[in-house]
Amino acid sequence: MHSGLRLTALALAVLLLNGCAAIHDDRRDRMEALRLEAHAMHAYHGDRDEEALALYLEIVELDSTRQRAWYRIGNLKARARDFRGAMGAYENALALDPEHAYARHNLALVHIRYGALLLEQGREAMEESDPDALVRSDEFLAFLLGSLIGTVDTAAESRDDERPDTDSGNSRDD
Repeated sequence: MHSGLRLTALALAVLLLNGCAAIHDDRRDRMEALRLEAHAMHAYHGDRDEEALALYLEIVELDSTRQRAWYRIGNLKARARDFRGAMGAYENALALDPEHAYARHNLALVHIRYGALLLEQGREAMEESDPDALVRSDEFLAFLLGSLIGTVDTAAESRDDERPDTDSGNSRDD
């Protein structure tokens, strides 16, 4: 009976010590991530993109909940034209903070840039194999861009309607 109690007590002690060690390791990882983030920010703002990317990747390896690190990884990968990598990083940032407007905006821009790259590659192949398809593609692109520009124009007009009239020469100092 006593040996069963001793074994249980020993097992509890081991679990307790492992739990304390895990908490210590987690705290140490977070402190290391903070230290690395300071260096990564200096590299990021100092246009040392490769160094910054390596540091931010190390940060998310230590603590994958670092939303700013994921966002910066997205920016750095986009600058390097690694559009798929940028998309994944922005999606990670958005998973941690769905309201992060800049991550959502940059994710959309990267999708557009990646789409443009794929379109260019496809058009080169079509030019050789099916010139008529290229004409149809041009027509569709013209329609698509016209729709997009119309959307942008409408948004700009609505913003203009909300602004005070500063060009009329009438100044009101009520």
